[in-house]
Amino acid sequence: MISAIELLKKTAPFIFLRIGIYMAFAAGSLVYVALMSFVGLRMFTSMGDGSYVTIFILMLAALFGGYGIMRWLERYVIYLVKAGHIYVMTELITKGTIPEGKSQIGYGKDKVVETFGRTSVFFVVNRLVDGSVRQIQRWFMKTADFLSFIPQAKALFGIVSRILGTAVKYVDEAVLSYTIMKENNQKSVWRNAADGVVYYGQSWKGVMKTAVLIVIINAVMWWGTFFLTALAISALITFQGNLAVLNILPVIFAFFFATAVRKAFADPVATAMMIRAYHAEIQDQELQMDLGKKMHGASSKFRELVSRDKKEKQKTEKMSVGTT
Repeated sequence: MISAIELLKKTAPFIFLRIGIYMAFAAGSLVYVALMSFVGLRMFTSMGDGSYVTIFILMLAALFGGYGIMRWLERYVIYLVKAGHIYVMTELITKGTIPEGKSQIGYGKDKVVETFGRTSVFFVVNRLVDGSVRQIQRWFMKTADFLSFIPQAKALFGIVSRILGTAVKYVDEAVLSYTIMKENNQKSVWRNAADGVVYYGQSWKGVMKTAVLIVIINAVMWWGTFFLTALAISALITFQGNLAVLNILPVIFAFFFATAVRKAFADPVATAMMIRAYHAEIQDQELQMDLGKKMHGASSKFRELVSRDKKEKQKTEKMSVGTT
């Protein structure tokens, strides 16, 4: 099977596109923080010493507001780029190559729409897979309660749960990769997604090593960038005296910049690692139907995936009856 490094090399156009998008976001963050600085200075000029609390609240609002904007952009603008990247990586893992004659980015985007019918369906599948995986992880944690008689069992499960919780979005992407791989197996995307979640349940121990590496990579990338950026800006620009409250601004920018750097550089690496590990783990496995039944009882989001599959089957049957 192709290595994670080779996956990244062969999907370089997506890597560069993601870097470009997030660096544009970082530049926008700089403008955003500069604007907040200007507003804070104007408030201090007009209100004087009585503006400290107001300025501090404004800075916190700027932090949370900017984070909300970033999440919105990621959900509705950037995610299709990530989806196309997942599709192309899946093709390389399962087939070793992608068709020539079309740009890699255009091919990935078109195939995502072709597989899921509409981009809105892709978003719903992703939301349900994410919810299923999170609920099933909590279900795993409940298992630790039954093993409480074993020394340190609950603590160990807690560590495992936190590691997998941090890496959960990459697990989602691995399950979506499985859904893409099975696009021609006559099942609905809902059923394939549900099966992908079951395979994750069968293989979570096997992907733990990859999840640990992903957590380390993300933490080192984010915290390293955050501290270096905050310290560098603070060394260049320091507000004194009555304006000292504005020294939070380098921290706000460092937060946005570190997040952009992590998403631009660490995310593609983590995605490639998790998708490859997931496919390697499930390669020769049979789907455990009994585990699927347990998940059906443990996760409302998993039940919704199954329910949507049934509705689509009924719809298809009605259409076939109508055409005969």
